[in-house]
Amino acid sequence: MSIRHVRLVPVCLATVALSVAAPVTGRADDDRTSTIKLFNGKNLDGWHIDCPKLDKDPKLRKPFIVRRGMLVSLGTPAGHLITDREFSDYRLVVEYRFAGKPGNCGVLVHASTPRALYKMFPKSLEVQMMHKNAGDFWCIVEDIEVPDMEKRRGPKEKWGITEGKARRIVNLTDGAEKPPGKWNTMVIECVGDEVKVWVNGVLVNHGRNCTATKGHIALQAEGSEVEFRKVELTPIRKLTPDRGAQHSIEGLLKQQSKAWNRGDIEGFMQTYWKSDQLTFSGGGRTTRGWQATLERYKRRYPNRPAMGELVFSDLEVTMLAPDAAFVLGRWQLNKKPRATEGNFTLVLRKLNDEWKIIHDHSSAVAERPASHEQRPG
Repeated sequence: MSIRHVRLVPVCLATVALSVAAPVTGRADDDRTSTIKLFNGKNLDGWHIDCPKLDKDPKLRKPFIVRRGMLVSLGTPAGHLITDREFSDYRLVVEYRFAGKPGNCGVLVHASTPRALYKMFPKSLEVQMMHKNAGDFWCIVEDIEVPDMEKRRGPKEKWGITEGKARRIVNLTDGAEKPPGKWNTMVIECVGDEVKVWVNGVLVNHGRNCTATKGHIALQAEGSEVEFRKVELTPIRKLTPDRGAQHSIEGLLKQQSKAWNRGDIEGFMQTYWKSDQLTFSGGGRTTRGWQATLERYKRRYPNRPAMGELVFSDLEVTMLAPDAAFVLGRWQLNKKPRATEGNFTLVLRKLNDEWKIIHDHSSAVAERPASHEQRPG
């Protein structure tokens, strides 16, 4: 297949257009492109510790220190290390590892009111770092929405953002973390009311409609010793597209064209949702169902010469959600006596960890003498 141009388009264009304000600090506009080292490698300047037990006994050890150029959360006494400044619209890169026995820790974004939950946790959204659960969201008197909420958060009647409520939202995939003792990279992007998280390059969570859009950033002391060698923030105007999804969708379309060009219509059809709810629109009518669509193809293209050679180009992929995408592109069918071409739009869903076409609409650029050729796939 020949793909001349592929462009991934973020879905929330309104958010992109509006999220252009500088971080909420009054800092100069050049912060928009400058990376800020929140941890300078020497001391905890720019941070403050909130630890309830230190209120009662100031002689207790502080739960956050600098050791050998690393910021270290000792795990106890429990508390938070909080930035002095507030931020909005940014990419936060955190490189961390569990120094000893792996356990619990987290990064809090949009933090505001101190000790709002259990007289310990600041009002915020937590991005979990707990071993084997990195990337979970925990709602701490703030809220956020993700696809498949009931599957990932539990029964709706139990949801909440305060003590005793279902506050955990499970991440998209486990297994992104490295073995204990190895360095992990967590990337958190906050733009407008969206929060997107990667662990070691794997997209692990993406939420929308967060009830906060700015605030402090905090690191936790929550039982386990964790070393941080990088905590850096870069102001951004839009979220990074999910390249993994883009590559998977590109691969699906390559699979389509290869199957078509070897004369394998049934192999070509494996990229479609095998359901009676599949829809294919073209030639002025809509075909419903996977089997009916297969039979339509076989009637229209009864042999290898009739199928010609299929080429896709000018693809634009818009992510509607982590498990949903919209594709706009062009098709060309090279066969005698002449080539035909047109436009197509696809709606795809990620079903059982595989991308499938659930709706296909195609049209020819112009009328042809014999018939209106439609995009084979």
